[in-house]
Amino acid sequence: MSTVPQNNNDSILLRLWPWVATFCLLVTLVSAVATAIMYITHASSSQTTTKQVTYGSPITITKGGTYSGNWQSTKPDMPAVKIATGEPVLIINSHIKGPGDLIQALDTTGSNITVRNSVGLGINPGVVGKTKGVFLHVNAVAKIVVENCDMQEISGGIMLDSSAGNKTSDQTVVIRYNRSLNLDARRSDGKGGYLPYQQGQPGAYFLQIQHLDAVPGVNIGWNEMINGPSNGTVESAITLNQSSGTADSPLLIHDNYVQGFVLISPQSDDHVQIADTVTQRSAWQQKIAKARVIIGSH
Repeated sequence: MSTVPQNNNDSILLRLWPWVATFCLLVTLVSAVATAIMYITHASSSQTTTKQVTYGSPITITKGGTYSGNWQSTKPDMPAVKIATGEPVLIINSHIKGPGDLIQALDTTGSNITVRNSVGLGINPGVVGKTKGVFLHVNAVAKIVVENCDMQEISGGIMLDSSAGNKTSDQTVVIRYNRSLNLDARRSDGKGGYLPYQQGQPGAYFLQIQHLDAVPGVNIGWNEMINGPSNGTVESAITLNQSSGTADSPLLIHDNYVQGFVLISPQSDDHVQIADTVTQRSAWQQKIAKARVIIGSH
């Protein structure tokens, strides 16, 4: 029986065909995966940066309870959420936006406020020389808990001024698992932009606590604070002024990630500034020693 001679090129192609087919299949899979990743990334980015949130008008809370919603103020002197009760208030799963303070409790003795899983966004005040507000501003603190919140483009994260609690572990301050991005203390030029920074102008900050003396159970940890170079006017991320824990329950600052903040005082230590008055310095230093201020990175 005679056979038809095979072309040598055909023989090589037959031997290489499984490898060629495998290669083509891998290229197709890689392309499909890359396309899927690009789509998912784009969708995720769209949700976090361009997701349309429908905001309602500012609210005033006069009764304790759980509140969830989207609130916006357009006036620098009007908070998006005003809390006017000492009863326990929980704000959860909310979006809050405005040019002034986003959540404010200034006229209540013994504020008991918890904010969880919420997003705060600052906007240009539109008034010459005016700076944005802060995420949470409270006078007369009984109990404050802020956890798993995002704070963006505001002049400050949290401002707490004076204690009105019973100085037990049930009434304390807990600030954990939060994220701040591009805090911005620039002054508006009234035209949608900002004025140049002037020496001595207050800078942005993540947390300021003052006049909370001998409060047990204070815990500030696992927060992420990142500022880019464009906003420039930032100071120590955390400032304590005449505030401390107790000998049995020291004020604890720990495991926070800080990026883009500056140290503005010789008393600052790893972006934690401790301030006091000269007349109180001796006793104050003893309290700070007992406070065991600790900061690290995670």
